[in-house]
Amino acid sequence: MKVKKDDKNYRKSKIANEPLYIDFHSVLSAFDTYRYFLPRGNKLETNKYLRKKSNQLYNIINGRREPYKFKGYEHNRTPIVLDDAQLSIISKILNKKYIKGKIIEHKFFVVWGTSVFLETDKYKYSDAFAGSGETAVAILVNKLYLAKEGTLILLDEPEICLHPGAQKKLFEYLLNSCLQKKLQIIISTHSPELIKYLPNNAIKVFTELANGEIEVTNENNSGSAFYYLGADNENKKIIYVEDTLGKTVIEELASNISESILDQIEVIVHPGGAESIKRSIAISSQLKENNKFFILDGDKNKVYQDYKTLSLGENLKNRFEGIIQDATDMAMNKLFVANSNEDEQIKVDRYKDFLEYWTNNVSFFPKNIPEEFIWDDDVLKNLLDDETLANSIISNLDYKTRFAKTSEALTNTSRAEDIFHTQRIFLRRWLKQKNSDFEYIKSLITGIVS
Repeated sequence: MKVKKDDKNYRKSKIANEPLYIDFHSVLSAFDTYRYFLPRGNKLETNKYLRKKSNQLYNIINGRREPYKFKGYEHNRTPIVLDDAQLSIISKILNKKYIKGKIIEHKFFVVWGTSVFLETDKYKYSDAFAGSGETAVAILVNKLYLAKEGTLILLDEPEICLHPGAQKKLFEYLLNSCLQKKLQIIISTHSPELIKYLPNNAIKVFTELANGEIEVTNENNSGSAFYYLGADNENKKIIYVEDTLGKTVIEELASNISESILDQIEVIVHPGGAESIKRSIAISSQLKENNKFFILDGDKNKVYQDYKTLSLGENLKNRFEGIIQDATDMAMNKLFVANSNEDEQIKVDRYKDFLEYWTNNVSFFPKNIPEEFIWDDDVLKNLLDDETLANSIISNLDYKTRFAKTSEALTNTSRAEDIFHTQRIFLRRWLKQKNSDFEYIKSLITGIVS
């Protein structure tokens, strides 16, 4: 039976090119391999041997003699000259200007290894003086530069010996290589920099279980991936809410999804009332604080015109102001600091930034307030033996009043801490039910994290 490409059983044909595998643990220069890992005599003999063989290697790399042979066996391959394009890439990754470079495989230092010769506008040096990162990057760039289109590239911890800035530049180079040469690159890494900008479906976490089996977790972002490794998340998303119940809802629901999701957010109760939090949103939009998010109570969710539908014309500033006032239910002079000398176009640009921020970084709880969506008549009736009292409480249209009355019925007090304890009882039941409101807030959280 012929299998079509859209059939789930269809498999693409085998990769035509031989995969390229680079293990950066083993990418040691020939000099370092001999100096630190091979058995040898005393230090004086070692240095004498290195000087002798380094002179032979220097003559080969500079083309002063043919490939060296000993007892009929070659001791080196033909040197590879790095062209300007490769030198430019290496310079960008390492933030250093290289004007010449050569790579040679040889066994002048007992076993086969690789030496790199680099030249800047100030110095000439070999792998004996080059940093390990320089050697590794030069070898990687050369191999990828020469790789055929469509090659599968396997890289094992390419971040070794590279500082975070160089890791970021390396990632950019790998991404460009994928696009230009249609490469597929699989990276094994412990570096947040190398996965920070990858889509979730490109990040897989391999975890060893207690029974020795390996579990593969798909669809991770960089924060959740490194949560499994026990790393602190320095890139947490900040979520502001209006009150303690809203904060508890977010934290409990995030924990219900996974501990890694909870590790990626910090929920803060914003001080002040609704106007205060909206002014903070205006300030964050101007500062472009894209790691901050605001989840407001549902009663703040207003209907307003999509600002992207506005066409150029007269009174553009006034039309933007009208949309902002509809969205926020606030007067402009309370939301923004007035400046009569400000150019009208500057105001329009600021209003655009605000509305874009409001669209992307501001969300709303379902229902009017959190007390409303966690409320459950059945929970109340299970808590109270008095059906008449329960029905009396349910008859209150205000959900805050319902919780105050319930707390009073259970504890004989309606102090804030007792009301909150009562809310937690309802919240636990709500979390188990996983109704449509639960799923909606879950989507808000996962959207913020990813």
